[in-house]
Amino acid sequence: WLPGPPGARAREPEHWSDALIVRGGWPSVDLAVRAYAGELSRLLLLFRSVELYWPLPYWGVLAVLDEGPFDAAAAMALPPYVKVVLEPPPPRWIAWRGVEREGRSGEERSRGYVRAQWSQLLLDQYSQADFIAIVDSDVVFYTYVTPDLLFARVPVKASGGSSSSSSHSSS
Repeated sequence: WLPGPPGARAREPEHWSDALIVRGGWPSVDLAVRAYAGELSRLLLLFRSVELYWPLPYWGVLAVLDEGPFDAAAAMALPPYVKVVLEPPPPRWIAWRGVEREGRSGEERSRGYVRAQWSQLLLDQYSQADFIAIVDSDVVFYTYVTPDLLFARVPVKASGGSSSSSSHSSS
């Protein structure tokens, strides 16, 4: 709620960013990636691009890896600005069933995918930021990330496609 003139009732913001004006400044954002030790080479490329294009040190960077010796070793290879969380397996993980995924085979691999999706639901437990920007381990930034680009008051248009469907968009 935003304050009005003296004696006026507070009003609901017309746009969420109006509340930031009262608070002062841009919201905080943490960049988060959920990965495992087998993706270390991809993570190193991602974090090299983060050094070039992400607004460090103003916004944070978070990597959530599996708890275990291989992931702990991989965490040691990540840049010091990355906050690393070694996440234990989910409750009753041993009983979880895998899912079929296009181009993937093996129950363990599909269970790992399900674990990563579950883990993304918990990212807010590892961050104090106002927003969490989630990326895959194979992302490479190629342009500057700035608050005015992320929080511009323009309609969002997203598009994408896959090998099994034609390109689509929504707004």
